[in-house]
Amino acid sequence: MVNGVGFAVGQVSDAGLSHGINGKVYATFRKGTCYLFEEDVVGGDYVGDVTPAQFRGFERHLSAIIRTVRFPTL
Repeated sequence: MVNGVGFAVGQVSDAGLSHGINGKVYATFRKGTCYLFEEDVVGGDYVGDVTPAQFRGFERHLSAIIRTVRFPTL
């Protein structure tokens, strides 16, 4: 749920060229509009090693941003 609106949530990941992406995709269709949000964390050789604790911190920060979403009322 994001501010009272139900979303389908999926895990995403991809890798290539010395980097990887992990995250979540949130999607819903509400009052004729499709909403899609991604929260991705990119890692790889060029950003250095990210510890599991740092990764969880990134996830918390991105989830907090998603929770700020407000939907128009009709």
